[in-house]
Amino acid sequence: MTPQRSRGRGHGRPRPPGPKRENVPELHPVEEPPDIATFAEWPLGADIQRAIAAMDIVKPTPIQALAIGPVLSGRDVIAKAQTGTGKTLAFGAPMMAKIDAARATVLGLVMCPTRELAQQVHGVLATLGFPRGVRVAMCVGGDPLHPQIAELQAGAQVVVGTPGRILDLYQQRFLSFPWTEFVVLDEADKMFEIGFIDDIKQILSYTPEERQTLLFSATFPNEVLKLAREATRNPLEVATSAGTVPVDTVEQCFMTIDDDDRPM
Repeated sequence: MTPQRSRGRGHGRPRPPGPKRENVPELHPVEEPPDIATFAEWPLGADIQRAIAAMDIVKPTPIQALAIGPVLSGRDVIAKAQTGTGKTLAFGAPMMAKIDAARATVLGLVMCPTRELAQQVHGVLATLGFPRGVRVAMCVGGDPLHPQIAELQAGAQVVVGTPGRILDLYQQRFLSFPWTEFVVLDEADKMFEIGFIDDIKQILSYTPEERQTLLFSATFPNEVLKLAREATRNPLEVATSAGTVPVDTVEQCFMTIDDDDRPM
């Protein structure tokens, strides 16, 4: 017979207290974008302007209007914007405009949660950097290691990758960040969900304290906001007024399955 659990006050073993939830101040973002009609209003340089024009992009999206100017001015930025709003160009255009193509060291590091997102970001940054001679290497798990090492050894100034592979290459001494000027965390909430937060903190500890840190996320769970505040210095907080509602360019679907087909 299963013994009954005592419900009397003061009986039984007391439950140990759970971990104390740290009170992190809420995000207080600027939501009203400045009235920017074209990318030509920012001093991005002729090469970057031509690359953006070649993408058939004319008017900046709200997150681009909010973030590009501050990034150009050297500010750390914590940005809240949903998927599909142009976040890559929001950090990529000013970063690629400021990176010195003559230096053969990693000046920009972009961390993404998945291989697929890293590929998309790499494509945009490579397009922006090509006219200026800025090399962009992609370092992600699931792809052969040696071609990625070759890109690094060829003098890539920007690295786009997933935290696990970046950490692996650092530990093997194929990657280092002594002069890194920009660190970008793209879709930080997804990296938290996957379990990359500890890896990210470790990688950040290898980069210079005076770096410029840009953190973009659709949502800000407590742990992500805590990381954002710890990783940045006097950051400007911005957000699109649409919040986290999916944009029209994102197609959503669902599939119904039987209970027997669900993973246990």
